Amino acid sequence: MSENTFNLNDLLAGDLDALPDVPAFVTWPAGAYRCTCTGKMDEINDQPVYKVDYTLKEVLALSDDTAVSPLPGSTNGEAFFLSKEIGVGKLKEFLLPFAKKFGVTKVDELMSMIINIEVDVVNKPRKDKNDKEKSYFSSVVVEVV
Repeated sequence: MSENTFNLNDLLAGDLDALPDVPAFVTWPAGAYRCTCTGKMDEINDQPVYKVDYTLKEVLALSDDTAVSPLPGSTNGEAFFLSKEIGVGKLKEFLLPFAKKFGVTKVDELMSMIINIEVDVVNKPRKDKNDKEKSYFSSVVVEVV
């Protein structure tokens, strides 16, 4: 259902079998991607985070030739926990290419500028510390296009 054609009455009057299933939580495999990214302040478990959402334009390279390539338009994201030293350090690494590109070093100003910015990003998924079957998107290199 796209936002342009959404009709609540049609949804509620429809058959349960016609409703789409919940999309799977799929982390893109390790590789390089051209995306647009948008960042915003948010909270996870009552912790302040800077959340970055990526929308895939094209796959540049996959680290594993047998990995399933995500499709253009698919999304992924990462969150930088601002109450944790490692989160702040990772945020700094993420923001440095934007600071260089835009000539801005004030953190809040820089964060507010990251709206639909085209980037090349290298992802190396990290495993969940409690559930080794689950992995999360983790940028290791970001280049503003």
